[in-house]
Amino acid sequence: MPFALKLCAFAALACLTTGALGQTPSVPRGEHINVVFKAVSDAEVFRPAIGKPGTWPGIVLVSDDTGLDDFLRLRAVDFASKGFLVVAIDPRRTIPASVSEELRKKRVIEELGGAVSYLNSWMMTPGRVAIVGYGTGGTLALDSALADDSVRAVVVNYATLDADNPGVTEAHFALLANFGALDPSTPEKERAEAIAKLHALHVTTAVKSYPDALHAYDREGDVTYNAQDAADEQKRTIAFITRRLQSAHPN
Repeated sequence: MPFALKLCAFAALACLTTGALGQTPSVPRGEHINVVFKAVSDAEVFRPAIGKPGTWPGIVLVSDDTGLDDFLRLRAVDFASKGFLVVAIDPRRTIPASVSEELRKKRVIEELGGAVSYLNSWMMTPGRVAIVGYGTGGTLALDSALADDSVRAVVVNYATLDADNPGVTEAHFALLANFGALDPSTPEKERAEAIAKLHALHVTTAVKSYPDALHAYDREGDVTYNAQDAADEQKRTIAFITRRLQSAHPN
């Protein structure tokens, strides 16, 4: 091969190699599933590589308004690596804007209930399911747990706590709530009032407020990101869910 052609070939190979090495690794996607018939949600399942099917406890991860993004997938991958079967879901993805708030909430609860049912269908002993939500997804997670007796643990991260459900006189889950003390969207007084209502429903609660944290302090790449608080939140979440689901049993 003439020297000029060799040089061109070498340059092209170098460019391709550099491009491949320079790419940011993509976050693994889960297997797309429909949690209910004619689902309006965007949902992916992440299966653990440890343990045996039928013995895996389950976690539903509910997205903030950002949708089923790389942040949620990374959380799902981390939970799956600890032995949890995970459904990551944006339950509002294709609900038309024209739908009323009442019907929207009803449909969202149906979608989340479908995700819980999917996880229970994998278990030899159903009832070992937790639901974790971020931002607005945290509010939806709590709403869903109040409507579903099979949920045993709820984790709400920097979200408004909505404990008003007239049809519920007793709940069967424990709650872990993580907040940023500098987050204006979750006033301490409102949190205290909601937690008092949950206590009246016999919900055990554990609350952590990070003194220097803002809203979405766990989202790496955001200006509000706080690595130390994010790591602590995830560590406490895993410990809380593990403890709660190990002792869970169907009523």
